[in-house]
Amino acid sequence: MLRAALSLLALPLAGAAEEPTQKPESPGEPPPGLELFRWQWHEVEAPYLVALWILVASLAKIVFHLSRKVTSLVPESCLLILLGLVLGGIVLAVAKKAEYQLEPGTFFLFLLPPIVLDSGYFMPSRLFFDNLGAILTYAVVGTLWNAFTTGWLTGLPAVWEPHLGGGPRGRASCL
Repeated sequence: MLRAALSLLALPLAGAAEEPTQKPESPGEPPPGLELFRWQWHEVEAPYLVALWILVASLAKIVFHLSRKVTSLVPESCLLILLGLVLGGIVLAVAKKAEYQLEPGTFFLFLLPPIVLDSGYFMPSRLFFDNLGAILTYAVVGTLWNAFTTGWLTGLPAVWEPHLGGGPRGRASCL
């Protein structure tokens, strides 16, 4: 019974193992025969790598969750970021050059939200509401500081070089 099943499984492969009767017409053309699978990395690269990142992060999250000693000192989201830095450094050291570059859109749309949502979900609400005043102060003051500093720095070249500040465009020509 087992021998009959194996012979049925080997039957489609028998035609693929034979020598092709014709030579391919051009050097880039594959030989005729039965093609079982084709390796086209460029078609599956992005979804495969995102799935691999999610798998590694999920496994690390499970390990970090089981290790109460480490997570009592350092939050899990910080450990995940450190793990990403270590794995990225290892890949970069092995490959000697960056073969895959993470695009900002991929990071901000797929990788950052789970980290932020995880940190926010598992944050004790008591600590959050006790420090709400400090959080809002830092948010408002930090936003204003960044806005005024950016505006001042973009206008600074017009002060150093007055000819940049004149004209119909004004300070916009500094940008």
